[in-house]
Amino acid sequence: MSLTRRTFLKGSVLIPTALPLLGTAAAGATDNHDSAGNEGTLKDGKKHNPIHPDGNLSPISIFSKALHFLHFEEMAETVAGMGFDGIDLTVRPEGHVLPENVERDLPEAIRIFKKYNLQVYSIVTTIRDAEDPLTERILATAGKLGIGHYRMDWIRYNDLIPVEQDLANIEKSLIKLSALNAKYKIYGGYQNHSGRLGNQTVFGGPVWDLGMILKKINSPWLGCQYDIYHATAEAVTSWPSGFRFITPHIRSIALKDFKWNQADGRKKEPVPMGKGLIDFAAYFRMLKQAGVNVPISIHCEYGEHGQGRNFINDRQRSSICEKSDEQLITHTGRVLPGIINQ
Repeated sequence: MSLTRRTFLKGSVLIPTALPLLGTAAAGATDNHDSAGNEGTLKDGKKHNPIHPDGNLSPISIFSKALHFLHFEEMAETVAGMGFDGIDLTVRPEGHVLPENVERDLPEAIRIFKKYNLQVYSIVTTIRDAEDPLTERILATAGKLGIGHYRMDWIRYNDLIPVEQDLANIEKSLIKLSALNAKYKIYGGYQNHSGRLGNQTVFGGPVWDLGMILKKINSPWLGCQYDIYHATAEAVTSWPSGFRFITPHIRSIALKDFKWNQADGRKKEPVPMGKGLIDFAAYFRMLKQAGVNVPISIHCEYGEHGQGRNFINDRQRSSICEKSDEQLITHTGRVLPGIINQ
């Protein structure tokens, strides 16, 4: 099922705080770089830059978790009809591509997506250990296909040892992973995730801890996927300080919104963008001021979506595009490519 451009325009909801195009400066560091993220060059003299290849527009993808009920062809048709640049594809257990099948299925997905003029700028993985055999298989395949970014898995703190010791262990592990990223020329992005997963606190939730480790490692190939949803949940009014600290290391951003569940006021409830607590006006201003121009992933895991292949009926399937219309807002000032000027 796909949307016509007429239907899309009729149904789209624009948040008034959309900002103009940010320009071409990327926030990331490079080889011959410094810890402030100033741009340098690779050994071949070429600029090393994590932004869109055309140097102007941040590509906008939809996170494929909300589309797990669709196979490659149907998903591509749907996403193309919505006007996205690409698909932020899950390459993980229970994802669109299973890690053990990556050499077979990821090239096939790319082949199908290209028929609909869609790119895979990034994949979402459970990678966190360079020594896991699946890690190198995934990165080698993605790098060969020209995929520039991947999102890592979350790292849990070990509550049985001092935080300082834990951070030192995390740094050693991430140094190895950054070397593997460099080998296959793919940017690793660690998402700041709020709170706890299971019984363990998540590294990167406060943002400061992630920023300190990334600054010490100082690799262009390892950075942050900055998530304003989780940053706000973790630090409702003080998130701007964390944002400024992590800015030199931002390699991609995730856009989504939430409210506190009314039942107990303590659990996060995902909602369409603009319907929740995120201060997008302030956030987009800061993105513009910082010159952040990196790939964008729109997340739609609210309501009945993103629950898995077998949990979505035909009525719910047809509503995913309509609900996603409310998400189509970026700091570039365009709804989606090919839509704003029609």
